Amino acid sequence: MSVALSDQEMEGIRQRTSDELLAIWQANDRSQWSGSQFNAISDVLFERGIVAPLQDGHVSTASSLEGVHGWLLFFCVILVIISPLANFLEAAKYKNLPWGAWILALALEGFSIYAGVELWRVAPGAVKKAKAFLWTYLAFTVTGGVAFLSLSDEATAKDLADTLRSVVFFCFWYLYLIRSKRVKNTYCR
Repeated sequence: MSVALSDQEMEGIRQRTSDELLAIWQANDRSQWSGSQFNAISDVLFERGIVAPLQDGHVSTASSLEGVHGWLLFFCVILVIISPLANFLEAAKYKNLPWGAWILALALEGFSIYAGVELWRVAPGAVKKAKAFLWTYLAFTVTGGVAFLSLSDEATAKDLADTLRSVVFFCFWYLYLIRSKRVKNTYCR
């Protein structure tokens, strides 16, 4: 458990040069500096546009697993680019799709883009918005898939597989948002 720093301690850290803070950070002398002070140093460096490197004798998960990179970046690209494009191309195959279905699909893709951009920008509440999108996506695709399967004579194994793929997509990314250290380090600062 870390103790909050006093304003005086925080000001003392802010008055140091970036080079001094980097030297303290990399030396990682835990007998001279507390965990709260290291967190403050990391925050000050981050404010100055410097990503704190790995510390001597200590792997810093805050610096190595922080920011929109890796799987998190891939998820953002899916939400902002791949999913809207793929779903638009898929919907375009159906010539007799009612206007209501088009409007719902456009609203869902708009929500996808919005949630992805918020994650990418590391906006406040971005993870909550992404989770809300995933729940909406699940409800939309499962409801639509069940309705299509029950009302259509043309329903195929491909339609069932598409619905199951949507459920797997939801489960994978929802669990990722809940369990990812990168997500926690990036959005819980």
